[in-house]
Amino acid sequence: DSPLYTLQVRRNINQYKGEPLLAIMPGVTLRELWEMLDIVEKILLLITLAVVLISLLGMLTSLLATLNQRRRELAILRSVGARPWHIFTLLISEAIFITVLGCAFGVAL
Repeated sequence: DSPLYTLQVRRNINQYKGEPLLAIMPGVTLRELWEMLDIVEKILLLITLAVVLISLLGMLTSLLATLNQRRRELAILRSVGARPWHIFTLLISEAIFITVLGCAFGVAL
């Protein structure tokens, strides 16, 4: 169970003349594997963050374009007596609806 005995057994296996054998130490090999996978995991995390940021920018652009196109409609609502909080609630509910719809499509894909 000692590390010295483990290294001695490994050396004996590697020097065995009967057949070409190679002894590996699972702890060292697993550590190297986890180090390689850690790099891949970090790269995938960066890609995920980039996709999320680009998606959020796309949604923001869509909402701003919709707001710009509806400027006349919002002016009419204000002229017939809609309060600013009512218009704000209308716009926020639209944004929430688009977000929920986008999340649903994202999960479905």
